[in-house]
Amino acid sequence: RQKFTVPLDIHGTKFQMKVWQQLIQIPYGATISYQRLAENIGDTKAVRAVGKANGSNPVSIIIPCHRVINSNGKLGGYSGGLDVKEKQSGTSVKGKPCISKKGNKNLRKAMHLPALSAIRNDERFKAIFARIVSKHGIKMKAAVAVQRKLLEMVYTIYKTGVAYDKDYLKKQNENIEDEKIATL
Repeated sequence: RQKFTVPLDIHGTKFQMKVWQQLIQIPYGATISYQRLAENIGDTKAVRAVGKANGSNPVSIIIPCHRVINSNGKLGGYSGGLDVKEKQSGTSVKGKPCISKKGNKNLRKAMHLPALSAIRNDERFKAIFARIVSKHGIKMKAAVAVQRKLLEMVYTIYKTGVAYDKDYLKKQNENIEDEKIATL
């Protein structure tokens, strides 16, 4: 989704509200530096305060704090943990995948019910959950793994701009099978 039309009832300081209002103005797919954001609110010396207000954003999916980067074009802080934003952990690197503990605990809390819903309603997530519970016997560990997968999926959808397709993996497997048959 590129634009949200839900009414927001958010609370913060006057400064935070000013910063969050500027964040809403950042177009889909665009980025802005903390410095430019400070300039936009009329206080060029408030770069660090802008970063802190950005990190305090209570609805990061709707108010796009993830579109703010350092002046050098590199990633700055991210309340979900940079490993989610930059994919520093998970299946793409060696070691065990994990959900960041350095990020915002509110994000982890917010992902709990969507993970439970995904486990209940999606066969792929149900299989991941069952596999981890059978291996470790810890349901919370399995639910956190599903949270991680959901975060990766949301971030990938956001970055690629491709709509979610529940049957994506099934279609990919069918294409692979078709290619195997064609090569025979």
